[in-house]
Amino acid sequence: MQKVLILGGGIGGVAAAIAFRKQGFEVELVSERDYLFIYPLAIWIPVGSISFKDVSMPLSKLARKHDFSLTIDKVVALDGIHKTITFEHSGIRNSPALVVVALGASKLTHEGIDFLASICFNS
Repeated sequence: MQKVLILGGGIGGVAAAIAFRKQGFEVELVSERDYLFIYPLAIWIPVGSISFKDVSMPLSKLARKHDFSLTIDKVVALDGIHKTITFEHSGIRNSPALVVVALGASKLTHEGIDFLASICFNS
């Protein structure tokens, strides 16, 4: 069975894990947190309409339901030349032939973010 390693436990990473499993791949999802957080709904947390538990779901529950493995660790480096991935706790690992990078936009600083004004975000 062909293996795929998915880096990122957000919506994109989880959707990729489910899609690859449906195609018969052996899937490992790596996330630095143990839950899926649904950001678009989070705008209602500061005003008290919903709570964190209403917009999050344990990744372990999704992994069991869709039969993929889950590793909780942080990606600290990708090396395309040596085809390795370095994790904060488990160290360096050779990557499989297929790697999906779904680390999300929160890892980037967006131009103009310093001018954002929102009750949900403090810069």
